[in-house]
Amino acid sequence: NGDEDMALYFAERLSSVFDDFYIELHTNSMPEQRKVNLWLCDFAKRHGYKTIYAVDAHYARKEDAEFHDMWLGCQTKAFFDEDHWRMDHEYYMQGEDEVRERLAYLGEDEVDKCFAGMEEFLSHVELFELDTSHKVPRYPLPDGWSDSGEYLKHLVLVGLLEKVCGCTVCGPDDGEPVETVHVSGGDPSLAAPYIEQLRDKEFPIIVGEGLSDYFLIVAEYCNWAKRRMLVGPGRGSCAASIVCYLLGITEIDPMGKGLVFERFLNYGRLSSLPDIDLDFADVSKGLVHEHLREMYGEEHVTAVGVTTFFGIKLAVKEVCRYFRVPIKDSNRLTSLVDDLEAMSGGGDWKAEIENLDGQDREFIEGWLERFPDLFARAERMVGLARQSGKHAAGYVVSPMPLAGELPVRKSSADEIISQFDKNAVERMGFLKADILGLRNLTTLSMAAELVKERHGVDIDFYRLRDDPSDDAVWSLFERGRTLGIFQLE
Repeated sequence: NGDEDMALYFAERLSSVFDDFYIELHTNSMPEQRKVNLWLCDFAKRHGYKTIYAVDAHYARKEDAEFHDMWLGCQTKAFFDEDHWRMDHEYYMQGEDEVRERLAYLGEDEVDKCFAGMEEFLSHVELFELDTSHKVPRYPLPDGWSDSGEYLKHLVLVGLLEKVCGCTVCGPDDGEPVETVHVSGGDPSLAAPYIEQLRDKEFPIIVGEGLSDYFLIVAEYCNWAKRRMLVGPGRGSCAASIVCYLLGITEIDPMGKGLVFERFLNYGRLSSLPDIDLDFADVSKGLVHEHLREMYGEEHVTAVGVTTFFGIKLAVKEVCRYFRVPIKDSNRLTSLVDDLEAMSGGGDWKAEIENLDGQDREFIEGWLERFPDLFARAERMVGLARQSGKHAAGYVVSPMPLAGELPVRKSSADEIISQFDKNAVERMGFLKADILGLRNLTTLSMAAELVKERHGVDIDFYRLRDDPSDDAVWSLFERGRTLGIFQLE
């Protein structure tokens, strides 16, 4: 609005904060922009500020403008024949000649200054690499402990004596070192094969490569949850780890079952942290997230974000909506595109239209007669971001405040979510806790409560053991009685 004092106030304030400060002149052809550019150019000259040109590009090429119109219509849920939000067809990437032509009214000297400002600006751009080192919080060790590796070994020893040998284990008496254990009962000789695998395979990579804090953190929130809800016994390659079993992360003793520890963790996979998937009762899994925030700090824990992208079927459905294709016909077109993709074997599926039966071919050709570029527009949408959301299970737990390490955003529920997806989070070395909510576990918990209420029988799912002589379960599978079964391993 031509307020010189206000403009000067912000210019001086910003130039005092940043090492390099430029006044930006846009290249669009709006009359208001021309007026603003002339005023800014004069302001910069009088106060000694550098100028730089800026191209407000919303798409790459000039010919992309019509597709961008449709894209805006799709975003605003408008239709092609409505006067919906569209932008002038000039917001594309412009070359030097066009920029000079668009800003010629400023005078050649002033345009040259804009290009000189741009060259100076670009000279300050530096290549950099993201820090992909492991970023795992230090596990809060109990009093008397200073080394997470030694504490992990201690917990594994206690678990070995209790879970494998059947011993009763007590902690140190007053005045004894914290690592002291008193053992009674059981059969300690059963520990021999476990100690061999721990010594030769698991401790060298888990403790030796600095992964102790990771395993302690996962074990802590897993065991915390088991005291409050039903947690799955563990699945995937982590079930092969004796450390996971003895820490209480998994509930299946891997010894003698032909499970290979190296599938879970080996020296060739140390660029990323181990992947431990755990299932929690779906109605209660939010408690685990809250526990992590309390344990490590609200600024150090965030949900992992997820971005979904348009595939061809969703793209066809969206373009059909824009062109007011009735839902019944839209669904049929989408289904036929699915068939055409299968027929093409990964090639050009549109070339297969002529191989459809008469009715289907005539149906598609009828719509293409009305909207010849319907499929072409849909194909251009493939790979574009559709929406952002929250990953179903992933949470980042960081040793440092995440706002300075990851791009984050607030959800509609006011929850902090990373803008990086799970793959990017893992590549950057962050601890990603997988806290998957499983409805079956909630159902089992409710069933156990009903059994207790009606029959007075306590069911402890963590103490259930496979009986090789009991064929009742396999009999159910033989008869196909598998309704409600989520997974069998």
